[in-house]
Amino acid sequence: MRSGGANNIAYTLYELGHLTEAESLFRESLEFRRRELGSDHPDTLLSINNLGLVLYAQGNLHEVEPLFVEALEKRRQLHGSSHPSTLLSIGNLGSLYTQLGRPGSAEPLLLEEMAALLDRGGPRDPSYLESCESYAELLRSMRRYEEAVKLSKGIFSTRQEMLGERHPMVLESLCSYALGLYQTYEYEEAYNLWAGVLPVLAAVHGQSHPIVIQTLENLACVTVYAHPGQQKEAAGFFDEAIAKAVKTFGPTHQQTVRMQKQRAEMLHEVLAIAPTGAPVAVQAPASGQMTDLNGMHASTTKV
Repeated sequence: MRSGGANNIAYTLYELGHLTEAESLFRESLEFRRRELGSDHPDTLLSINNLGLVLYAQGNLHEVEPLFVEALEKRRQLHGSSHPSTLLSIGNLGSLYTQLGRPGSAEPLLLEEMAALLDRGGPRDPSYLESCESYAELLRSMRRYEEAVKLSKGIFSTRQEMLGERHPMVLESLCSYALGLYQTYEYEEAYNLWAGVLPVLAAVHGQSHPIVIQTLENLACVTVYAHPGQQKEAAGFFDEAIAKAVKTFGPTHQQTVRMQKQRAEMLHEVLAIAPTGAPVAVQAPASGQMTDLNGMHASTTKV
């Protein structure tokens, strides 16, 4: 199979949440392009980034870093710092550093991306809004929750006005805004947003997509605080998330294992901490905020 065909099929599998199959085809595409085109060719750099994206979605973050670093360094050399491909790599590496708990490395990259995109397209530019989403995630990781929820609310409102209620980017923005509400103790409002968006996410992305799994886990966590004493409801969300994680990631994958531990810890502690305790960390959508994949924004989050 030619690398372009493998890459296109891999992207489709990735969007459907079939990450293992997508990874295999992205690796095939990258191997072919390194061999036939060389490591500095733009198509090879696209394949490097795309493999990093699917590994990111699987939670294999330390495998992603050398790929994103290579893609960014070579794109800066090839295109310069303001080229769209370079800006994508800047944002992806910044978002990765956020997830790795390295805010000092993440913040200058994300601010560089935001400034360049704002200058290029203005405050309603889709790429600029995507970069703002990544920066909001960084703010949350630094416990600057009030700043983060204000930024997330603005992103959601702007995207909803521009794209409508069911667009994937609007749905992701809503999830990020709900996370900000959770982290500022607005539990009932966060619960209502996640519960309302869950069936829409499943219809748009598929029942076992990582963002659906993450939203189920987030619902389970917020239920502990929004509905004290409703362990059965929270357990149901946890169990559904874990079952889908087993199907998508595998039973021993770190994401699956983490959810199982989260379930045990939160349901065990619910009576002790629900009335007054601060919430444990809830992750942003797995789509989080990683971008590229044939030049498109990917629903992994960036994210």
